Amino acid sequence: MIKKKKTKQDTSLASIAKSVNDLAVITNEGFKQVDKRFERVEKKLFDQDVKLERVEERLDKTLIREEYLQGQDEMMTILKRLDQERIFTAEWVRRVEDEVEKQKQQIEKHERLLNKVKVELKIID
Repeated sequence: MIKKKKTKQDTSLASIAKSVNDLAVITNEGFKQVDKRFERVEKKLFDQDVKLERVEERLDKTLIREEYLQGQDEMMTILKRLDQERIFTAEWVRRVEDEVEKQKQQIEKHERLLNKVKVELKIID
């Protein structure tokens, strides 16, 4: 009877050991699958990091380009203002020169009249 119990216990222990061993194998396989998934996730994260770095580089270049273009726009605004100022100044100079020319003609006319008066008054021979 003891031998029978011992044999039943051995069989039960063997069965439990086999079950534990089977469970360990299944768990090990499960861990391997989880490891593979983590490796894929890690690879995807690395790929995303690389893509984000590229986007960041492009964004930096875009920001630099925008700053450059903004500076160019500001310079163009200044140049347009200077060009308009030059046009107005040139027009003002033309008006002043026209006025000077009129004044010269008026002075010449006055000189001729003055000379006639001098001749009439016999101040000049």
